[in-house]
Amino acid sequence: MSIRKRNEFLEGDESDEDLNNGYEYDVGEESKPGLRSSKRRKVEPASDDESLDGIVDNEDNADTGIAEDFAQLEGQIVQQGKDHGGSEEEEVLADAALRNPKSSLKTSAPKRVAAAQKAAQRSGVVYISRVPPFMKPQTLRHFLAPHASKGIGRVFLTPEDHAAHTRRVKSGGNKKKSFTDGWVEFVSKREAKIAAETLNGNIIGGKKGNFYHDDLWNMKYLKGFKWSHLTEQIANENAERAARMREEMDRAIAAWSKGLNSDQALHAALNGNLKFAYTRYGCMLLLSQNTFDSPDWQIIRNICSQSNFDKLYEHIARHIKVTHIAINKPIPAINTNDHEENVLRAPSNFTPVYGDFGPSSCSSPPNQHEFDAAFWVTAKQNNVFQTWAPRWTMFSRGNISEKARLLTLPSVQEAVEQGMADGRGCAAVDLYAGIGYFAFSYLKAGVDKVLCWDLNPWSIEGLKRGALTNKWSFVANEANNDDLDAVEENQRRLCIFNESNELAAERIGQLRDRLPPVRHVNCGLLPTSRASWQVAVKVMDPHLGGWVHVHENFAVQEIEQKSQEVRSAFQHMVNGDGECGLVNLDYVHRLKSYAPGVMHCVIDIHIPPHKSG
Repeated sequence: MSIRKRNEFLEGDESDEDLNNGYEYDVGEESKPGLRSSKRRKVEPASDDESLDGIVDNEDNADTGIAEDFAQLEGQIVQQGKDHGGSEEEEVLADAALRNPKSSLKTSAPKRVAAAQKAAQRSGVVYISRVPPFMKPQTLRHFLAPHASKGIGRVFLTPEDHAAHTRRVKSGGNKKKSFTDGWVEFVSKREAKIAAETLNGNIIGGKKGNFYHDDLWNMKYLKGFKWSHLTEQIANENAERAARMREEMDRAIAAWSKGLNSDQALHAALNGNLKFAYTRYGCMLLLSQNTFDSPDWQIIRNICSQSNFDKLYEHIARHIKVTHIAINKPIPAINTNDHEENVLRAPSNFTPVYGDFGPSSCSSPPNQHEFDAAFWVTAKQNNVFQTWAPRWTMFSRGNISEKARLLTLPSVQEAVEQGMADGRGCAAVDLYAGIGYFAFSYLKAGVDKVLCWDLNPWSIEGLKRGALTNKWSFVANEANNDDLDAVEENQRRLCIFNESNELAAERIGQLRDRLPPVRHVNCGLLPTSRASWQVAVKVMDPHLGGWVHVHENFAVQEIEQKSQEVRSAFQHMVNGDGECGLVNLDYVHRLKSYAPGVMHCVIDIHIPPHKSG
């Protein structure tokens, strides 16, 4: 196993990092620093968007590497003078939830941790020294699944060198992504050892027409090797990168202080540790709203003029290599100008301090010229690009673990596989799509078509731009447009509606016979998504049933009780829609802290078929 090759993949250049960012706007919640996850790990979703016989892939699905990170946050987030790292317990809990989400509802956190640690000890890792050309991670999982009755965990494949891919494409070769080597985690190390001994040196086999039939397996069981060993080096590199950024910030402040006067109080403050949190997004740096609240900074603010601070921002921009700087503040629940509810979740408290963020006002609705004049930022989480205009649209980096969970969720895999088996495919609906937080995860996981609703035209524009960056085809249906013919086209994987989701049931009712069955519905609004629950039941395919993912804020001590109340509410709604079996509460994902004592939770509700037919 070549360490040199793996290190080259992990290095990442400056331009790649400029796209790999994230920050968070939350209603009533202060932005919190987190840990930057590696953009370089490629892990497959637990779904298979390929036929089981011929492995000829759709170009839309060609890029299937998924960065796996269930406890860490994507984006370069640094706290001056302090390292922020995810705890080992958080990582273990994430693995436990991934392996057996239903059981975690019935056991306490310490028991879940202990069980997950035992599971990690029982797992085994197989190294694949050569991955067959153009074999994607989920294809590899498909071929190894018969040799892993207890299950396959995570899969890591190293992408081929970008220069090699470019040369191949320029010479007229295959445009699809290829991988060089990789690691596969088996739930049972005994099965991992047997699989490696049985398969190594033998042909992949399967049906004769299979693209990989005559390729040979090249694999070895790694005795004593665990998945955590793969991530140790990445964590060290992240810590080194954070330290380098802290040093650059210190240099920027030191260079700025040299141009100030010699007031003793000022120098006493400058000689102290000036600390503040910030998040980098490529060419934009986002400062915390409490950046200048420390006593040292207060002394400086009382002495320095605004022009002095403008120079500070110039020094920071030069040293950190950014072009835009802004101060982040929580999104207000109520609009300050008209005192009405901030339905669009507009970041009206966003404060630019350096660089041109575009016009500060726009028409309603905004036109294409205003969209083009705005400053747009692109972030990369879980190997999925998302784009937004920070002056006009929120971005919640705290949702990264839920996005990653959807990529590997067994129920999503089940829906995709059933759609492949019956030839109809499967669809998902996102009733609060935003810029594509969860819609893009469904597409990445292999869902054939995702229908999105959102009221904010700036979010819709970001959704379109993000889809283009990810090379996913889309069709946008503007408000009050009843022409739905383009929505049914199979080539359009993303269907966007800039209107109230109250119309979703009617729209899908008109298209039901021309769309893949809707198997998943996402209700992602805080502090409650209750207003969309009835719509979620109506858009779900009644003959196959499916899953609703309900986002709610619960008091920590009431999570189990409130989750059961959500299940009961869906049972009541489904019973009113016809004959139905038992609505199940599959899992409660405690996503993040929303406020002291309040947790943002995602409740997975399974709705069985509720109409005969």
